[in-house]
Amino acid sequence: MSRYEFFPKKPPGPVDDAYVQVRWVRAYRPSGPRWLLCGFLAVVEVVVLFVCLVVLLQTVGARDQILAALVAVAAGTALSLLILRLALTSVWVNDASIRVVSLTRYGTWRWSEVADVWFDAEGERRLLVVLVDGTQVATPVRPRGLDFIGRPLALDVAAESAQGWFALARRRPPH
Repeated sequence: MSRYEFFPKKPPGPVDDAYVQVRWVRAYRPSGPRWLLCGFLAVVEVVVLFVCLVVLLQTVGARDQILAALVAVAAGTALSLLILRLALTSVWVNDASIRVVSLTRYGTWRWSEVADVWFDAEGERRLLVVLVDGTQVATPVRPRGLDFIGRPLALDVAAESAQGWFALARRRPPH
């Protein structure tokens, strides 16, 4: 049985052209404000669950206790899912596909379905994934994105990273 690793280890030895990246990799590094917001929401979740526990212990009737327990479970689940989704919001890539995860939706496309990964430098300054059918998919890579507030260089690096993965995928034979 293998144990969970937060950061997967690189394969031993040199990596050659035959190596295929199958694990999802974040195209850019998340910033401090993202982790601070996740931490703040985790503290809020603990406080909400503590208040729910106090209310649960002070209620008298069985029906009220069940209702308080359901509210605690619903609040804990909702906050946990929000924290998880906030932590995972990004552009994820591997050698086979690209995945765009935002707070409200996500999508995964094989590189063969992607016509271009384009950074609109003049307009919205946003990274767009253009599909073969012409659909443009907006990504969280934008100046007001949580990872790029006050970090214009990080915005450019993130866009270049995603574009680099696209360029490498175009040169690599399909697998």
